[in-house]
Amino acid sequence: MKIYVTRNNQRYGPYTPEQAHAYIKSGHLHPDDLAWSEGAAIWEPLSRVLQPPEQTASPFSSLESVSNQKSRRLVWAVGAISIVVVLPAILLLVLQNTAKQKGVRSQKSSAVDSTSPQPQQNGIASEEGWQPGNACMFLSHISGLQTRGYKDLFEGEYSCSSGYKNIGGGSLLSNNIAFYANGSANVVNELKLVLNVHQRQDAKDAHRVLASYSEELTMKALSISLPGEVKNTISSGRTGQWSLGGAKAEVKRDDWPTGRGYELHYVLRRPA
Repeated sequence: MKIYVTRNNQRYGPYTPEQAHAYIKSGHLHPDDLAWSEGAAIWEPLSRVLQPPEQTASPFSSLESVSNQKSRRLVWAVGAISIVVVLPAILLLVLQNTAKQKGVRSQKSSAVDSTSPQPQQNGIASEEGWQPGNACMFLSHISGLQTRGYKDLFEGEYSCSSGYKNIGGGSLLSNNIAFYANGSANVVNELKLVLNVHQRQDAKDAHRVLASYSEELTMKALSISLPGEVKNTISSGRTGQWSLGGAKAEVKRDDWPTGRGYELHYVLRRPA
């Protein structure tokens, strides 16, 4: 299947589904970008185009259900008889175990283990990353950077993302920024801000916005301030890598082949 994507009145592609998923994860494409695939009647969000087709019901499902009903009735009958026979014995065992557990609990309550783990802070699930429910909310206090659910994009690669937030105005192709949290089903191991610079004359203002949001993200994710060296690197549109609070921080730049603009990324990854 070939997929075409349109953004800011420019068309890109064709892509295979695998390429589209990879570009979403890298931030080059967004799940809300309008897309069209061969045979489709309309353009619709890329995330919807990439969804697997719904499975239709088997024509033999009704016949299978009739044959299975008799088996289920037999199982229910055997289960009812078993309950009548076994339930009294189970109740007796439960009463005996309850008496023993009361004695154990009373001993444990008399002393508190001072080495017991403390509650996790800042959404950090482990050294491997952050809890998805918290990570996706790190920048929710900033208008336009609220995410829309942590979803399986492709073969166990999960992500939540915001829409594009315009920076400035007065132009058809404004500079904009988006927030991503990527990882597996249970842990986010990459946090990313992606700045699209369409108007180079306004690049400095866009860089300052990225630096400000990067500082907010670093404080939320790592409970530390963004070092001045990192701020200066972002503000000047340069690249660099650092170790921050047990995570790897990176500023990346991707100049577009058209020469009209570029992307600037601020990324936090765990493990470092």
